[in-house]
Amino acid sequence: MKRDRLRWGGFLAYTGAPFFVISIIVAITLMLVIFSEGAGRPVSLDELFAAFDEIGALGLLYLGILLQIIFFIVALALGFCMRGNVKWAAPGAVAFGILAMVTSFVFFGGIVGAVGGILVLVGGVLGTF
Repeated sequence: MKRDRLRWGGFLAYTGAPFFVISIIVAITLMLVIFSEGAGRPVSLDELFAAFDEIGALGLLYLGILLQIIFFIVALALGFCMRGNVKWAAPGAVAFGILAMVTSFVFFGGIVGAVGGILVLVGGVLGTF
């Protein structure tokens, strides 16, 4: 019974992982739409990155993208470990899910990244108890 719950928790972590990559696409697309509305014309991706560079926030944008990629990799690794019956992975998934969810809401990734964090969190809870 416990092994089945751990395996299902791993499946949820696998399911949550792609949301981190999708959140990058959604966030950049939304930024392009917002910048285009402000400019009154379509803004290219190069112009978006140039605008972030001009205000000194390009590093933060890259950091947000990098964090979402790291979240994707860690979620896959935790899912793999839980599916392989590694007991410590489930409590780790709980902590990681909370971190990913909060970071996505506060910093970069928005609701889509937070959904990934929630799925990993629920998978960790399912595998822990």
